[in-house]
Amino acid sequence: MDDATDSPTHPGAILREALCERGLFQRDFAATVGIPVRYLARFINGRVGITSEAALRLAHYFRSSPLLWLELQLTYDLHYARLRSADLIRRTVPHDNVRFAAGCPPADANLEDDASPAPSASAADADGRLE
Repeated sequence: MDDATDSPTHPGAILREALCERGLFQRDFAATVGIPVRYLARFINGRVGITSEAALRLAHYFRSSPLLWLELQLTYDLHYARLRSADLIRRTVPHDNVRFAAGCPPADANLEDDASPAPSASAADADGRLE
C-alpha cells in the first residue's frame, strides 16, 4: 500500500463483506460470537475500532489471528492519523538528538534525587508505628 494514494480498508468493512459472503445477519452473528449488536453495527460501519476482545472472538470464529484484526485496525488508524497530524507534528515536535543505546539508565533513575527514602523496617517500633 502506498500511503500517498491508497487508503486502507477499515476492518469493519472486511467483516461486513465476510458476513455478506456467508449470508449472515449482524444480529445473528453478534449473538453467535458474543459481541453486542450495537457495537458490531458501529464497527461494521467504521464508526469504532476493533477491541482486543472483539479481535479474539472474530479470530476464533474465522480461524484467524487476533493480531490480523488488530493490525488491520492499526494500519487504518495510523494512515488517518498521518493525514490529520503529520504536518503539525513535523512543525511542532522537535527531534531528540540522542539515539537510544543499550546500557541506558532506567527511566526512573533521575527520580531518586527528588524522592525521600522509604522508612526502613528498623524505623518502626514494636507496635509497628513509625518513629
